[in-house]
Amino acid sequence: MGPSGPCREVVRDYLAGHGYEQGPKESLAETMARALAISILELKALMQNGRLGSELLNRLREAR
Repeated sequence: MGPSGPCREVVRDYLAGHGYEQGPKESLAETMARALAISILELKALMQNGRLGSELLNRLREAR
């Protein structure tokens, strides 16, 4: 599953700090998918496999 509660704010702030602001009609999942340059289905697969956090960190590190 994706982040919940206070973790959602940490993820949202982390993404914003890397230039990925959540749009007014965009879910946090959509923002994460956009940051990873993947589809929502690919994001769901990463979440189901427990790889979302590591993949997000790796992609954002590479983008620097």
